Amino acid sequence: MNLRQGEHEIIRDVVGFQYPLKIVVSIEKDAATVITNYPLKKGRKK
Repeated sequence: MNLRQGEHEIIRDVVGFQYPLKIVVSIEKDAATVITNYPLKKGRKK
């Protein structure tokens, strides 16, 4: 996954989890910082 600088929201289905995972990450130069990650119990927005 190629991400540009800034804040990104990623939602992925992961084997072993009942709900998709939502991950918020901040990219600055050559560092990636995970701000939060949690199961998305309400599901994906349509």
